[in-house]
Amino acid sequence: MEALFKHLHVEPQLAIEFISTFSRFEYALKSTAYFRGPNRTDAAWVKFADDIDEKIRAIESESLKEACNFLFENPPKKQVRIENELKFEADPINANNTQTHNLFLMILTIRNNLFHGGKYSPDGEQEAGRNKDLLTAGLTILKSSYQLDNSVKTSFER
Repeated sequence: MEALFKHLHVEPQLAIEFISTFSRFEYALKSTAYFRGPNRTDAAWVKFADDIDEKIRAIESESLKEACNFLFENPPKKQVRIENELKFEADPINANNTQTHNLFLMILTIRNNLFHGGKYSPDGEQEAGRNKDLLTAGLTILKSSYQLDNSVKTSFER
């Protein structure tokens, strides 16, 4: 299994924990009130983020504050193809969104980069340790967030 993670530049356990937590959270959203509409199966991450914005900002946790600050100071970049080459470019933060809305958009980008292969570069990381820091910050926020809505928490923990 190590071979599958050799170009990810993080410990496999961290990647597995992030993917597992993210997918379990997504199930919890879709199985409760947080789905995108009738006959749709995609989770309403942004609606959930907006609904818990005040609650998450009220949490007194140093690790959560550090995770949020890290993402705002070092937001994940989106993978793009420029002149037939894969690159990462900055994705601007929308100041009109709630703080948690923006955090969840960043977590979705982290997930997309990880899941769709954007972080598996045989050439290594441009910034050593960045993948680990992004996954750790995203995981910290996810673990703090699902507990803020009773129905989502129940579904997540079921």
